[in-house]
Amino acid sequence: MAGGRQGNPLSRTNPLRRYVAYRCSACQDMTAYEQVGHDLKTISRHTSRAPKDFRR
Repeated sequence: MAGGRQGNPLSRTNPLRRYVAYRCSACQDMTAYEQVGHDLKTISRHTSRAPKDFRR
């Protein structure tokens, strides 16, 4: 899991936005979310290009 934020909480033109990203340990798919209030909105999803039997 990774998280971050962007913007300025005091600005009207560049509001504070919070992001969270998760990687599935089984399939290595990565999904990024933007936190809107208490809900998470999916903003990006990337599937792994590694072979199916590849493990780190």
